[in-house]
Amino acid sequence: MRFHMKEDSVPDITVDTVRFQGFENGAIIYQAPIVSYLNFFICNNTVIVPEYYNDRLTDAEKLKDENVGKIFGELFPDKKIVRLNPLPLNFAGGGIRRSFISEPKGIVTPKSPVK
Repeated sequence: MRFHMKEDSVPDITVDTVRFQGFENGAIIYQAPIVSYLNFFICNNTVIVPEYYNDRLTDAEKLKDENVGKIFGELFPDKKIVRLNPLPLNFAGGGIRRSFISEPKGIVTPKSPVK
């Protein structure tokens, strides 16, 4: 996806020396989110699919987003397709799938060692 850049300034680098190494305090930085339509999640009767289009993007981007929704509808005809804008998650380096943690059905205990 294009046009999802975020402009920010470097905070006090003494607080976050690893992330902002090589920058000076107050320097302008541009962040690009990690985006992908493949970062979807299937749960029960629903598929949660990214939806990146907003009114600041081009008509081509809108068409691409609509086509993705149609493709998922064809791939999962018996499931409800829910569109979600994951940009806040993407800017943090995550996505829809990483937001859901699978919970095991029960407690798994190791078997006795084989003799």
